[in-house]
Amino acid sequence: MSTPCNSRNPGQEMIIMLENPVLYFSDHEFKSLQKNLSENNIYLMPMEKRYGPMAYFGDIGVYISEHITELILTGLIMPFIYDILKEALKTIVYRIKEKVKTMQSGRIHKSVPYIEFKTRNGEIRVIIPPDLPQENFEKFMDEVRNAIKSIKLNPEIKYENYIIERHENTLKVKVKTIFQDGQEKANKDRKE
Repeated sequence: MSTPCNSRNPGQEMIIMLENPVLYFSDHEFKSLQKNLSENNIYLMPMEKRYGPMAYFGDIGVYISEHITELILTGLIMPFIYDILKEALKTIVYRIKEKVKTMQSGRIHKSVPYIEFKTRNGEIRVIIPPDLPQENFEKFMDEVRNAIKSIKLNPEIKYENYIIERHENTLKVKVKTIFQDGQEKANKDRKE
């Protein structure tokens, strides 16, 4: 699987990278999705990963380039491009949920897709709720876009890592640093 990324400056491309797309797309389906996105200058690229953590945790990442993230952070992404991006992400996320299963403790589990937006000095990981219906995906991603726009990146910090996840059982989301997430999980474990 190849991609038609012909730019002289790949850092300025709108790129989506998928982990192991052969697990959930046929070659024809993947090329068709690539073609549809490339018509709007969004390039879909495969990324083969064959190491333990993905299989162990059942997570599969969809990686969004720094250029797309920057357009969202600054509010400069054109609405129709964002709609195309959301539609492609919905197709990818629900295909992963449908097709990729892992075996843990003798039980079959659906894979948990996540979307990772790259930034100049870090990343913003969006946890896709396992029970999020397809018809609510666009609304959820609109909340994610607003959350990303609310993040004020600090160029002084060498690496910033944020997590965006659903707030309780609503479509609203909350943003936290990886440190805050770790503290919340540790506090929850202490209470249990």
